Amino acid sequence: MAGLNFSLSFTLPNVPNLGAVMNKGNLPLLHKAVAATANATAVLWKERVATARLWNGEKQAYIASIKVRWLNDLHAEVYSDYPNAQPIEAGRPPVDLKRMLATSSKVRVSQKGNRFLVIPMLKSTPDMVAHGPAMPPSVYELAKDMEMSSVASNSGARQTGELTFLSPGSGMTPMANQPHSAGVVPRMQYKWGGKVTNAAMKAAGVSAKERKLYAGMVKMDASTPGAKSSVYLTFRTMSDKSAGWQIPARPGMNIAAKVASDMQPLAQAALSEAVKREAQNS
Repeated sequence: MAGLNFSLSFTLPNVPNLGAVMNKGNLPLLHKAVAATANATAVLWKERVATARLWNGEKQAYIASIKVRWLNDLHAEVYSDYPNAQPIEAGRPPVDLKRMLATSSKVRVSQKGNRFLVIPMLKSTPDMVAHGPAMPPSVYELAKDMEMSSVASNSGARQTGELTFLSPGSGMTPMANQPHSAGVVPRMQYKWGGKVTNAAMKAAGVSAKERKLYAGMVKMDASTPGAKSSVYLTFRTMSDKSAGWQIPARPGMNIAAKVASDMQPLAQAALSEAVKREAQNS
């Protein structure tokens, strides 16, 4: 679905009889002034997005979407049609993540009758440019040389709403006498490598608060046929009984509006000067 078009436009000064000769052939200086203004606006908009507190993937997609198009010889528009431009610019409403327990086909049910999902949490390394905080260097030193975990098989399947025995020691085990379910979802089989342990972090001087965030972190193989790569993941269980899992509302960043406000006097000055010179040359 296409996103809202955010655009920055500048109009020509109100000069009598200018409309009769409105083309770049008759007004080459004005055409150049409009082009320079539009290009400068696009550059400034991209620079502002590059320094905004956004997730890196979202940031790069937003920057790539900012373009200049000509509506006529003397009217250029700087725009972005990035689908997430609207929530970035105007703000994001609060989100209750626990609603997924009622909609996700991957939900399981514990031995106590609570619906739950296991949520992988991506962790940033100290050298990454990301919206979230990076893991402490001391944690990264423990994790970077660990044996990688990987997906051993994705050919299995399980029913949605599977009754599952949860154990802190052995993890998840399907219970006997499963109820009938109308749907199935893939069941991943993993080959687990190393894990960051609480004991190792404590010995490295990691704080109790940070140990809680990174205990059990794995280094997951994310390689593709053309390139080797890895990501660092922890796993959290979200259930009917879980506290939190609320993303608060975020105010709009108003990046585009601020760029337009900053460029407006510069644009009007450049266009007015171009019109003045055109009049002198006519």
